[in-house]
Amino acid sequence: MRVPSPEDLVAMSDAEFRALVHAELAGRADPQTAEAMRHPWVLGRWRNSLERLRVTTDGQFEARDAELEAARIDAEEIRPSDESRLALALARESYQRWRAEAVRFRTTVEDRLLEAAYLHDRLAQQADAEAATTELEELRRRVAELEAAIAAHRARIHEDDAAEPDRALWRLLGDDPGDTDAAA
Repeated sequence: MRVPSPEDLVAMSDAEFRALVHAELAGRADPQTAEAMRHPWVLGRWRNSLERLRVTTDGQFEARDAELEAARIDAEEIRPSDESRLALALARESYQRWRAEAVRFRTTVEDRLLEAAYLHDRLAQQADAEAATTELEELRRRVAELEAAIAAHRARIHEDDAAEPDRALWRLLGDDPGDTDAAA
């Protein structure tokens, strides 16, 4: 079977994607497919599928708990008999086996959700860092442009004709030849 690419996973039907998520949770997916699910293009879909699985699993816990409680009420309150108590004991045994598997499954889903949240946060931090770098580069470019414009302006104005705002700007840049403090 061909390993699906991130593009394949994005284009997949929901049913196909859920089947792959289930296979990955059960350890039946190849490592390349598991890695593709964590690709930035697929990360949101993977996380949403895991969230739905958590909700579904929680619903199954509630349903099974209610079924066991109904069996208990039937065996202890409605029709107490040896036969109903045996049925209750078998139902409890079956429930405990199911519950052990369901808890393991839900724990795996929770682990994957934590991983998905970590990957999402890491992507957001990378995007923030890239935006900050871009902004810093833009600011540096603007400062260089302003310095060049100020230098061109400075070159056109004779020192004796400079107004106070010009001199204040030059002092700010450390370039006022009339500033005796800067020369000292």
